[in-house]
Amino acid sequence: MKKDLRLTSFFSLVSIPILLLAVVLLVFLYRLVVLDTLQRQVEQNNITVARSLSNIVWDQIEVLEDMPTSKKATSINDIYLDIISKDVFKFLRGTSVLKVVFYNNNGKTVYSTDRKEVGEVKSESYLGMRTAMNGAPYSSMTKEEQFHSIKGVLRNIILLETYIPKINEKSNKVEGVFEIYTDVSNPLREIDHNLMKFVGILVVIFSFIYVALHIRIRYADKVISRNKDELKQKIKEIERMNSILEKNTKDLELARDMANHANIAKSQFLANMSHELRTPLNAILGYTEMITEASQKYADDEIDNDLTKVHRAGKHLLELINSILDLSKIEADQMELHYETFDVSHLLQEVADTISPIMQQNHNEMKFEINFKDVIMYGDVTKIRQILFNLVSNSAKFTTNGTVSLASSLQIINNDKKIIFEVSDTGIGIPQGNIEKLFDPFEQGDSSTTRKYGGTGLGLTITKRFCTMMNGEIEVDSEEGKGTRFIVYLPFTEAQAESRAAS
Repeated sequence: MKKDLRLTSFFSLVSIPILLLAVVLLVFLYRLVVLDTLQRQVEQNNITVARSLSNIVWDQIEVLEDMPTSKKATSINDIYLDIISKDVFKFLRGTSVLKVVFYNNNGKTVYSTDRKEVGEVKSESYLGMRTAMNGAPYSSMTKEEQFHSIKGVLRNIILLETYIPKINEKSNKVEGVFEIYTDVSNPLREIDHNLMKFVGILVVIFSFIYVALHIRIRYADKVISRNKDELKQKIKEIERMNSILEKNTKDLELARDMANHANIAKSQFLANMSHELRTPLNAILGYTEMITEASQKYADDEIDNDLTKVHRAGKHLLELINSILDLSKIEADQMELHYETFDVSHLLQEVADTISPIMQQNHNEMKFEINFKDVIMYGDVTKIRQILFNLVSNSAKFTTNGTVSLASSLQIINNDKKIIFEVSDTGIGIPQGNIEKLFDPFEQGDSSTTRKYGGTGLGLTITKRFCTMMNGEIEVDSEEGKGTRFIVYLPFTEAQAESRAAS
């Protein structure tokens, strides 16, 4: 008989590759950020060197540019090159710069610390030269087996080439290009050394996490195994007592019961694990904000942008987790209503302010229509706010360059006072055949919208469940290509303070 795959074995098979992949990704990101920071620091130092050299020798270089072609001129040219070399070598003494080249606007080498290169022409099609000609610095890292520098011939070194434009302050035009080579071998070795330390720390942390989880899962595996044996005994007793029933009927009923238990267990597990799921993600968001604040001291826009993307993705993941947990709590009967008094007009304005960035993103206009004033209601304001936010954000997501309207009114329906919220848009609409499954979990109006607009398909499901919990209803009316309208009916319970409806 084939042995069952236990949780412990499954966890070992799945978690180890995941942890290894996480280590590799973190190491890659760490090295990427550190190398980018090093490159930018060296590039900034080279820009400073270029500015200083410009003040020292640029006038002499312009004399070389204007020198006519003749034997006498060539002799004078050599004299000027000797003078420039003396000034340049004196300035570069003690720096990590290994080589300096000056190009004119035609890419011709006017001066180089390697005198053999004077007169050579570098193609403007080269990315670094072309970028500098357009007025922006450019850096790239290369490895050289043999390199002629001001310190002699060096072997197996890593260089950072920086192309820096010489811009005329009066005309604001590029007069030439500096090319500066800097030795970054030692900083890279230090980075690799720190990287090994970082890897060691990650391995220790992930090993601790793995061992802790392995112990917990192994314990759970034993409990499941014991319960499984007990369950088998009970099933045998049931089969003996109900031997008169047909085999197929017994199998179907058993499968149905097991599926229901598994679904309830899943919902209860997710509902109970809300803290364990949210806490690590909130920690990631918090550390991302701290790193963002720290990185602003170095004025590095690229790193700030990357951290912003990480923070935005983390917030999006937190929203998805919250939606799944809300649905699980509802299915596990752990979702409760918390009633309080609130001003309906203020609630609607709060929803509009919250949704404003999404409106601006798709260039939509928000319209209000409220036929009452200063109405104080007694109800679960958190769930009503989430209902309205889900509906308005849903309309904003599927509408571009259009209008999203939010209307509210008080009406008497079947002798009951109802507060009605109506959200309509001029968006893509919903095909009639898909409206029936619109409130099912993980469903959207059309599978193609999931690919184009994203989302989990839980927002409307949670909205309908909240309406049902509060003894309300929700209706939808839509026409493909013309827009959608959602209408929410909720019982209106007045607060102790008097409610004044507009006439």
